[in-house]
Amino acid sequence: MRIERVELYEVPVATPPGWRTALGKAAPEVPRILVSVAHGDAVGWGEVVAGPSPAFSGEHVGSAWMALEQFVLPPLLGRELHDPESLEQLLCWRRIRGNRMAKAAVEVAIWDLFGQCHGIDVGARLGGTHRAVPIGTSIGLHPDIDTLLELIDRRVKAGFRRIKCKIEPGHAIAPIRAVREHFPAIELTVDGNGSFTRDDFALFEALDELSLAMIEQPLEPYDLVGHASLQRRLRTAICLDESITSAAHAETAIALGAGRIVNVKIGRVGGLSEALRVARACAAAGVGLWCGGMLETPIGRYASLNLATLPMFGCAHDIPPHGHEGRDGFAGPTLTMVDGMLAAPSGPGLGLEVDYRLIERRRKRRFRLSHRESVSVPGPARAWEAGGKEVRPDPLAPLPRCAMEPLTAAFE
Repeated sequence: MRIERVELYEVPVATPPGWRTALGKAAPEVPRILVSVAHGDAVGWGEVVAGPSPAFSGEHVGSAWMALEQFVLPPLLGRELHDPESLEQLLCWRRIRGNRMAKAAVEVAIWDLFGQCHGIDVGARLGGTHRAVPIGTSIGLHPDIDTLLELIDRRVKAGFRRIKCKIEPGHAIAPIRAVREHFPAIELTVDGNGSFTRDDFALFEALDELSLAMIEQPLEPYDLVGHASLQRRLRTAICLDESITSAAHAETAIALGAGRIVNVKIGRVGGLSEALRVARACAAAGVGLWCGGMLETPIGRYASLNLATLPMFGCAHDIPPHGHEGRDGFAGPTLTMVDGMLAAPSGPGLGLEVDYRLIERRRKRRFRLSHRESVSVPGPARAWEAGGKEVRPDPLAPLPRCAMEPLTAAFE
């Protein structure tokens, strides 16, 4: 399978109305990068889940676009790949440290392309066995408890198997206690997005009395020792999200006893292959698993749905069905929830049907590499930046040294 052309698209994606977490409030629309890789007439797709700012991780849309355009994609053009796993063996790939969300989008697109070229279902190739998976839902911060309860009531009636409420310092005990009193039987979890510190252990001991299924990422991502100390104080399982960016991090967290559940996000760990290694490490240690969400379009959701079919994933997943949060464009088939379950994808690759015309119509900018040509095309909203003309850099010219100069200077 030869990578004959690659393309990037920046498109606007709607966020859930009033969506706010401990990391901040989302704009009504945020930019999202879609990636396509092609061999002949077959096209594979992936999605960069980085947000507009580096609040969740060190990556953001701007840094991911630069990394993809300058470092990740050019060395892949014309490469022969026997399978997606061989991508990680390329020296040009291993030399790019970090940038996991950018690299994950390309790796997922290559998985999709490989499946299409060989008539293989990606979920089955990963080892998936579930024909349908349970679905939960995440609810952002709401200052008004009555509004929060009304929203949860609608989600429960819609059939979601698990309700997750975001929390932050000063907004944790009262709303969650109210939710538990009004909904004594639901599977309820909370997510702090790393906003609490070791000084807040007493708060989590109070939450421990509310029969929660898990407490997700209470402390900052790198404080695995603090998470281990907190887990020893609680009956409720701690779930790690931002803390786990690789299988090695998962193994370290397991060895420390930092949590009993892991939320696996393909973009956060760098791709499907690394997500599979994370899952295997957790399963071997008896650690629970589920797939988290990053406000993805259906392209990203289909990748997560393929991963969620693996037998070691047992908890309800954050993979919204179509019609739930307003990010339904760009790809199908429609994800329809029945009795709180989503059916596993069918068909080769990720099982996607991408609406290329909609992507082209809504794009803000595009970058294309094809054989010996590279083209960066501004979308309608950015046409003035290049005078409405296409920019055609020399594809054989070395990458701009300025991209490495700040890093080099820092070590001199």
